[in-house]
Amino acid sequence: MQLDDSLQDPEDLLLAQPAMPARKFLAPLSIRAFGQKLLLSVAADAYLRDDSYWRLRSIYEPALAAQSLSPQGVGLDIGAGFGCFTIPFAKAFPGWTIWAFEPDAEAFAALLQNILTHKLSNVIAVNAAVAGGDENVAVTAALSTLAAPRQDVMARTNLHPLLPKRSFPRHRDLAGILELG
Repeated sequence: MQLDDSLQDPEDLLLAQPAMPARKFLAPLSIRAFGQKLLLSVAADAYLRDDSYWRLRSIYEPALAAQSLSPQGVGLDIGAGFGCFTIPFAKAFPGWTIWAFEPDAEAFAALLQNILTHKLSNVIAVNAAVAGGDENVAVTAALSTLAAPRQDVMARTNLHPLLPKRSFPRHRDLAGILELG
C-alpha cells in the first residue's frame, strides 16, 4: 500500500486492526434465581460478578417476586454484564423477550456464551451502551433501530406497542435501579 510518495507500508501495518485481547473468564458462577439453578460464565471481573449477584438476589428478584408478571412481555437489561439477571429471568419467563445491552467486550462475550449455553431464544443481546438526556426516548429509539430486521419480535420499526404504557424512572435512592412510575 502506498501512503504517499515517501512512505511505504507493504505489510499493511498502519491499517492493521489491533489484536483482540484473549477472552478472560473467571470460574463459572453457580446461581439460584427465579426458581432456576444455573451455572454462568463470568467475565474476568470479580467485583462485577459479586455486585451483579448481590443485586440480583437482594434487589431485582425480591422486587419482581412482589409483582404479578404477565406470561409475556418485553424486558430491558441495560448494563447486562454477563447476564446475571437476564439469563435466569429469560429461563423462568420464556414468554418474555429480553433486550440485554452491554458495552464491555469481555462481559458481552460472557453474556453471549451464557445465552448459547442455556439455549435461550428470547434474549436479544446488543453490544452497545444506552444513554441520552431523555432516557425513555433514547432507549425506544435505540431498540426501534436495532429491531428493524427482527420482524418476529416487532412489527416494522415501531417498538411502542411492545413497551409498557408506564414509564420507568430511575429510583432516587438506588442508583441504576428502575421501578414502575
